[in-house]
Amino acid sequence: MSTMKKIGIVGNPNSGKSSIFNILTGLNQKVGNFPGVTVDSKEGLLELLDGTTVNLIDFPGAYSIFSNSSDEFVMTKSLVNPNDPHYPDAILYVADIRNLDKQLLLLTHILDLEFPVIVCLSNIDQVNQTKVNEWVILLEQKLKCPVIPVSARANINIDILRTKLQGLFQFAHIHSRRDPIYEFDQSLLKDTESLDSKISFRNNYQKYLWLHVGKEITGDHENRMYLDKQTSIRMQIHETMARYQVIESWERFISDQHHSNTSLIKSKKIDRVLTNPFFGLAIFLVLMFFIFQVIYSWAVIPMEAIESGFAFLSNTIQSLLPNHWISQLITSGILPGLSGVLVFIPQIAMLFLMLTLLEEAGYMARVVYLLDHLLRKFGLNGRSIVGLVAGGACAIPAIMSTRNISNRKERLITMFVIPLIPCSARIPVYTALIGFVVPYTMVFGIFNSQGIAFLGLYLLGIFVALITAAVIHYFLPEKERSFLALQLPEYQIPQMRQVLLVVFEKVKTFIIQAGKVILIISMILWFLSSFSWPGELKKAEELARVESLEKNLTEKETANLQDAKRLEYSFAGKMGKLFEPLIRPLGFDWKIGIALITSFAAREVFVGTMSTIYSLGGESDEANLHKKLASEKRSDGSIFFDRKTALSLIIFYAFSLQCMSTLAVMKRETKGWKLPIIQFLYMGILAYFCSLMIYQYG
Repeated sequence: MSTMKKIGIVGNPNSGKSSIFNILTGLNQKVGNFPGVTVDSKEGLLELLDGTTVNLIDFPGAYSIFSNSSDEFVMTKSLVNPNDPHYPDAILYVADIRNLDKQLLLLTHILDLEFPVIVCLSNIDQVNQTKVNEWVILLEQKLKCPVIPVSARANINIDILRTKLQGLFQFAHIHSRRDPIYEFDQSLLKDTESLDSKISFRNNYQKYLWLHVGKEITGDHENRMYLDKQTSIRMQIHETMARYQVIESWERFISDQHHSNTSLIKSKKIDRVLTNPFFGLAIFLVLMFFIFQVIYSWAVIPMEAIESGFAFLSNTIQSLLPNHWISQLITSGILPGLSGVLVFIPQIAMLFLMLTLLEEAGYMARVVYLLDHLLRKFGLNGRSIVGLVAGGACAIPAIMSTRNISNRKERLITMFVIPLIPCSARIPVYTALIGFVVPYTMVFGIFNSQGIAFLGLYLLGIFVALITAAVIHYFLPEKERSFLALQLPEYQIPQMRQVLLVVFEKVKTFIIQAGKVILIISMILWFLSSFSWPGELKKAEELARVESLEKNLTEKETANLQDAKRLEYSFAGKMGKLFEPLIRPLGFDWKIGIALITSFAAREVFVGTMSTIYSLGGESDEANLHKKLASEKRSDGSIFFDRKTALSLIIFYAFSLQCMSTLAVMKRETKGWKLPIIQFLYMGILAYFCSLMIYQYG
């Protein structure tokens, strides 16, 4: 069993916790899950000055030990339950010095739990430096623990923080010199002796907190030892008020020495514009427009470089290896599938970069506030916009981001409609097909027409999501009142190291998760498209030979015809033809049917599938796939991928739930299959109906 010490990083949301965590651990971190819940856990290793290694745990941000959401409850149960696997040996408490008076409540809880504590005051480069030392002296006197002022952005005092962490586990004796900040009624513990044999509580206050949250941790809701909900809430209110009385006595001194309010005045002036119902919404739409222009314009050069790299690799392998099934598997199966996804990494990275910059700058909190009133009309919450915007990157983390929505109904509705927002996995599909609908042109000399079309698809997704949310809101009964309470962080210039680290982690996760699925799918596809029942492929070759003689085709045209016939008579072709009658009214054929089936694993598999089906090999890039699709003919000689067919397919992918990972995370978040199945059926029917209307009547 591991004896590595654990340090929990705790603080309010937007306190700078993650920046401190990242600068201490660098890339030496991992993302997992806290036991029993689906909240992400971020852990990293930190080597101390004496060579020992400790495990840093970045807990979700919270305002109090009494949680209001599943995110906050993760921290609560980890600090209250000594048997929890993430129970820390010590605490690094991070507080934003710019809003210090608002971030002390949770700290008073931590201090009464008697953990060894270091208080880290972040963002000191943003305040009056002459007052920082006075704050440190004051807080060390009041809190009886080390207080370190730091700036992750300017790398100020980070080495001092590392040095202090070295002795963090030696600070336990300090608690004997500090009186409890809150005195609870000790008589509440009279019937709790049975707990002592099961749980080694740190002190009586920890046992007292167990009476509040123990039934949620253990699931034992029948035990009369635990406080009932009404009594617990009443005591929480009393305790919170008592703690704020103590904090206010500190604030009188702190407020007198607060940093110049110049930045606060500037923030309020900016907020008058960004949170204005008209100008704020207009600015938000302009930013979204800019993001999609970036996705389609700036990513061109790296995408072309990746395409060229895969083409070179495929040609090299073909020239070095003999004409064997292994080389065919690599060049016609694995490489086309992987290149069909990896080529879009620049676009996906750009999307993650833009969204992370907005979040780090403090803008996304304003968007939450701005849109709260509007979204409530559709049964959503201001916090829902975080999931809806994040859904433009990936539905999986977007659905997980809804955990901070305390109202269950609003959270369920938000999770239900997030997959309707065009995600980054749809980018490969849209990029391959949008050229059939909107030809590439420059609008006003600076705007990419296809980028504008992409924004239109995003807005369409939002529109349908809002209509869907409104319908669900109308039929789903209201069980609790909704509210929005959040602290608007001060504006700041994003720390690029932090931003790039976040983007790197998200892109890496995307590549690993998508890559594993696509590799397996590509190999299966290659097998299905290369083999068939005995005699079927020879029959296909003979039909191709006869047709070639009749039409007097060239050698290259004959080879292409043989490939097409072999595919048609392969296992994959037979599967597609079984599916074809269902999708023919949408304008699709059996080849698209194969792609629809395989892309249920992940939408981005569509491009890799089509590349494999058309045997593009080293030429498996967007331009060649587009060219190949454009040359497709129907049996009557008409162009197959005309505007109606392409738009029908785009709309199908826009509305269908073609992502098994999204279904899996929905099942985890809702703790059952009922809602995911309803969601899958609803989106499938919606996609089919809309595609049918476009192709038949468009």
